[in-house]
Amino acid sequence: MKRVFPSLVLILIFAGSIFPQVSAAVFSCDQAVLQALGHNVDLEAARLTVAEARGRLIQAGRLSNPEVETAIRPHVNGRERLGEFGITQRFPLTARLRLAKDVSKFGLAAAEAEVANAERLLAGDVRTAVTQALVLAARMDLRRRQQSNSIELAEFARRTAVAGESPGIDVLQLDLETSQHAVRLKGLEAEANVFKARLRPLLGMAEEEEFSFSGSLEEPRTLPPAPEVLKRRRPDQAAAAARSSAAQEAARLAHTGKWEDVGLGLFGEIDRNEDGPFGLQTDHRLGIRLSVPLPLWNRNRGRIDEASANARRVALEAEALDLRVRAEIASAVSELRGAFAALRGITDTLLPQALAIEDRITKARAEGQASFTDLLRARERRLELESARIDALAGYHLAATRLLTAVGGVSHFSKTP
Repeated sequence: MKRVFPSLVLILIFAGSIFPQVSAAVFSCDQAVLQALGHNVDLEAARLTVAEARGRLIQAGRLSNPEVETAIRPHVNGRERLGEFGITQRFPLTARLRLAKDVSKFGLAAAEAEVANAERLLAGDVRTAVTQALVLAARMDLRRRQQSNSIELAEFARRTAVAGESPGIDVLQLDLETSQHAVRLKGLEAEANVFKARLRPLLGMAEEEEFSFSGSLEEPRTLPPAPEVLKRRRPDQAAAAARSSAAQEAARLAHTGKWEDVGLGLFGEIDRNEDGPFGLQTDHRLGIRLSVPLPLWNRNRGRIDEASANARRVALEAEALDLRVRAEIASAVSELRGAFAALRGITDTLLPQALAIEDRITKARAEGQASFTDLLRARERRLELESARIDALAGYHLAATRLLTAVGGVSHFSKTP
């Protein structure tokens, strides 16, 4: 080992006392999901759409404000004048206000479902990210074990070479292999840092905040049962259904648009005029005014056609989404089964065979019946299978996460400790 100078040790101790290390947050998979749901900025912005829709619902279906009118008409050549005062309220002849309220109600339901769907997708992204992080950790752990194994073999080969029992070329090969493991481990560490930087926005964490994930990729022994048919709609399906209902109500609302609101008002007049020898006389009048717009030039035909086409389009989009959801679930189930079969094939068959072959070659080499090259080749095949096992395990957990996201669930098929 290289010698560490005492002054350097003192500097490190002093720096540690001045700049204490900040404890890093450690998340399980479920904790990471909760962190994202509570701190993701994009999700917070999406939730404001619900407040916007609620505001539109409060405003929808209200009568227009009453109109107050007043007028004074004096006679320019005398003392006569007429004063008027009136108030008018407009009312719809149709169910326009109720339909407008219904459109906003369905709009609020769609906004709430869209936020729930954003939460579903975010949870799926976080679970996928946690799985990928654990995959990286498993690969780094395998690489460290490979590096440690290469170092032990190199030390053994170095001792046997000094004793003249093996050629020195074996030591050089193992030293090269050790260096290769070190370089690949550095690459995995750099990949992990890049991955964490991309993951911070999902979790709503600042750049200076450190975090890690607990647990490991558990290996399933049995295939989990296929999920039951959804008894309730997934959030995006609920949002599509609400948008379809809103579009249908909007089409009905468009038909009411050809009849504009009628105006009903109360007015009063004060009329002062000259009346022969009696001079100025004052007359008071009180009346009711009714205003009914006639749908002669504008029957709202264009908006009716537009709203009807929009209702049909949104309904077809909702139907297409239902088909895609069923296909997505079926695809995720098939992918999960395939990943499970591949994992079990490597774990139960191929890897035990590779370990048995490597063990036999190791014993044969100790007896002088196998070459060092045979041993390296057997160990290389075994390490390739261990790496393939990690890939298959990652494929299984990623498929399980996709299936969980597809069915809109909130818990994983397998738990991490």
